[in-house]
Amino acid sequence: AQAVKYSLMAKDTLSAIIFYEKSAGAYYLLSDYDSAMIVSRKAYHQYITKGRKDLAAGSLPMMIDICIKHRDFHRAKKAIDEFERYSELFITDKKGNVRMGGEQYYYLKGLYYEGVNNLDSALFYYRKLSAYHDDINNIEASYKGLTSVYLKRHQTDSIAKYARLYANANDSAN
Repeated sequence: AQAVKYSLMAKDTLSAIIFYEKSAGAYYLLSDYDSAMIVSRKAYHQYITKGRKDLAAGSLPMMIDICIKHRDFHRAKKAIDEFERYSELFITDKKGNVRMGGEQYYYLKGLYYEGVNNLDSALFYYRKLSAYHDDINNIEASYKGLTSVYLKRHQTDSIAKYARLYANANDSAN
């Protein structure tokens, strides 16, 4: 709140929007998804008003996650498409991979496809995330997603394998 206040006093409205947007994370961590969504949407619309479609699109991953949690897959897909089209956070290399630091997006995309019951695509994104094994959080999320999909497919050998790997990664992450 202080950062927003002083940014506005300095007439730096873009910084004020950025700081305001960051406050959505606190609500999210408290599992107050409705408040997180309200803050994120307000920041999104303020970015659009300022002509910053790139920053507006960059604010979408949290909203995508919340839409998936609420099973609002139509809105999630719309936000995914906008994020991939306009966000500078979604810059890909020649092979179409997101830049380093943005790999967790693959987990989000896997969650979306799992939610709409496109399990082959969900597996693709969860496996793609596992290629970024330098970060234990990527490995943990990948194994969590793979376990979930194999549970839905009733593939007990894969459930056992990935549940064990997820538990080990979760242990290491904590």
